[in-house]
Amino acid sequence: QSRLYTSPPLLAAIVLLWLLPLAAMSLLAPQDVGVDGLYAVFLVLLALALALTPMANLRLLSPMIVLVGGISSVLPLANLIFGNAAAEFVRLNVLGSNNGAIAGSVGGATMLAAVLIVQSSRARGLATGITCGAAFAVGAACVALSNTRSVMLVLGICLPLCIFVLAPRVRRTVPGRAADGRGQRLAFWWMGTAAVVSAPLFATAILGREAITTVVSLFTNRLGGSLELFDGGGVRTVDMSTQIRVDILDYTWRRLDLIGHGISEQIRSGFGYYPHLTFLQAFYDLGLAGGLLYALLALVVPLILIVRRLRNEGLDSAEAFVMLYFTYGFADQLTHTTPYGWSGLAPIMLVYVVLGRPVTDATKTWPMTPGFAPPSCQSLSHSNSI
Repeated sequence: QSRLYTSPPLLAAIVLLWLLPLAAMSLLAPQDVGVDGLYAVFLVLLALALALTPMANLRLLSPMIVLVGGISSVLPLANLIFGNAAAEFVRLNVLGSNNGAIAGSVGGATMLAAVLIVQSSRARGLATGITCGAAFAVGAACVALSNTRSVMLVLGICLPLCIFVLAPRVRRTVPGRAADGRGQRLAFWWMGTAAVVSAPLFATAILGREAITTVVSLFTNRLGGSLELFDGGGVRTVDMSTQIRVDILDYTWRRLDLIGHGISEQIRSGFGYYPHLTFLQAFYDLGLAGGLLYALLALVVPLILIVRRLRNEGLDSAEAFVMLYFTYGFADQLTHTTPYGWSGLAPIMLVYVVLGRPVTDATKTWPMTPGFAPPSCQSLSHSNSI
């Protein structure tokens, strides 16, 4: 018999109030936003699969992120090395994609999963440290070469959060006496330090001095453009990437109304750019009611679930990663993705299906049987309510 481990009301909220309506809305303009609809369907299926998965199996979440993210980070690096692209190299990209932020976003998530595993694990042996160290190194290379400002900034927040706040709270899941994990942490940080020290040498050998100079110049220009926004002198010298954001944010803000303009209106109308701020776009596209609904589902409820879980003793490794990934993904919400993009919705969905479980009884499930009524709000007041 199938068992539902996630609160039915919470699962229904994210699936029925956002993901499935998004998939339906994308059918109105399949050529422009059909991809977002397909991602929404995929996330629905993934949410259902994870909601039927016990927490013990979800402890493989971080290792799988390291494995898949590590391989995904190697691919754009291999494209760069073997694709003879050094002469024209500006920002690391995935072959066949014009989205320069994807490689950096995946690389950053890989780095966080690797650090969480090493800092929270108490296993013996060096294999985990070496594997996670290698994944961390290729992920860091993708972040640096993709020149993704938002990822660099949020890593400065998430890495300390992982090391000093979340990892120490992950409870040991293997019974009996275990090692302190010092050896694997030493191997991990040794590999990370070696990668940072040797990276300039390898980059210069592979890309050439001119390409490295171009990358550094671009990074300095983009960083200066971002900082210029906070300068009282105005935004006259902002770099192109930042200036586009300033223009579209202004355009979107001035055209806000109560009823909205429709899903991804900027793309469908040929404007070509979205405001790179999911909450503003939700209000712009879907009006006051749709914008408030998105803010409730994407920010308010997840924060309540996170705070609720942190108030209890200990964390499962999957819970710690989901909290970390949500914080990491929030930078995407503010700088890159749309209310319909997978990179913003995936961390939110994980909060619902992983943290939306009973806290006081890790084995409690809800049977999926005909005529079954979800638990009342009163019965969940201490274990599963929001």
